[in-house]
Amino acid sequence: MAQTIEFQRKALEEHLAAATIAEEVQDDVIAYQNFYRANEDLKNIAELEIDKQKADLDLEEGEKYRKKAEECLARLHLSPEEAEKITPTKPVKGFAEFVGYEAVKDYLREDVLLPWQKGTFSSRPKNLLFLYGPKGCGKETFVRALTHEMHASLFPIRPIENFSIYNLVDAKDKLMTLFKKAEEKGHVVLYFTEPEFYFPKETDKEKAKICKFFRKIVQKEWKRIRKKNLPIFLMAVSDNPWLVSTSLFVPGLFDDLIRIHHPGHETRREMIEERLSDCIIDSPATEDYIVEKTHGLVSKDVSRMIRSIKKMAALYAKKEAKPVVTKVIVDKVLSDFESSGDGGFAESVIGFESSLPAGLSILHQNPKRPKA
Repeated sequence: MAQTIEFQRKALEEHLAAATIAEEVQDDVIAYQNFYRANEDLKNIAELEIDKQKADLDLEEGEKYRKKAEECLARLHLSPEEAEKITPTKPVKGFAEFVGYEAVKDYLREDVLLPWQKGTFSSRPKNLLFLYGPKGCGKETFVRALTHEMHASLFPIRPIENFSIYNLVDAKDKLMTLFKKAEEKGHVVLYFTEPEFYFPKETDKEKAKICKFFRKIVQKEWKRIRKKNLPIFLMAVSDNPWLVSTSLFVPGLFDDLIRIHHPGHETRREMIEERLSDCIIDSPATEDYIVEKTHGLVSKDVSRMIRSIKKMAALYAKKEAKPVVTKVIVDKVLSDFESSGDGGFAESVIGFESSLPAGLSILHQNPKRPKA
């Protein structure tokens, strides 16, 4: 019981830290999401409290954060319908709570998490992490899971809410405020959600100016962070890495790259076994068939297909009986299933990776970790 309450209070601290940073840079969307989640955290804590007086105090405090969340929505001038589209942040989960991608998880444990926990992060050979892959491949899951394992607060740096790239003076002030607040709070993971806005490929003078401006700020701040051994981790996540300037991928900047693409054979099998655990798969051949049919899909599509199979199996199940997954059911789902695809990522990423400086190592999710 005490451990559960302690876990909830740690989650509360993380959400409040992220909400505070969001308020400082006037990102009402992120502030809303984290104040909303803080209220939910306190409701959960109140349910676990044995002492009724403490539980009442938790609920009272949670009500304050609910009101703060509503204030954020008011500043955004959103209608009730539009407000419902803003999904509050989900509770964070660690590496053990999502399946597959073992090569990536092992890499992050060894090269990021271990030096972070030991306080030796400033002496880590590599610098900033650049995570890329098509939409729906689980990049956000990795960011959130890594943040959870680091016991840190997560804060995205987004182009629309945080900065106007056409007002560089204002952008600099807000970005420097963000770094300052992260330093004050400590144990913060900052990540660029769309790095191509800040570090665009230099196709014209304006984009070259923007890229150079933000690159200098990040380079200077990261050097200071490492020198002072501050508990701050900086990374970028991209759906379109080929739109990012190659000048970013040099020693001292984003020299640690991980490509997440289609889940491999074993990851898909683990996803299937986990998400159909409350069903009966009629034979190993049927499971193999599902694994085969999900080849080439991004994680989001694999999950969507499994949910459809589960739903179909439930429709055919007898009352109070456990749903049975058969090849016939799988084929029925496949007859109407449409893959969202990877948006041409597979073709475009080849050109991106071939344009990177020689000697730069890239971790792909399925092969063994390459040597630096």
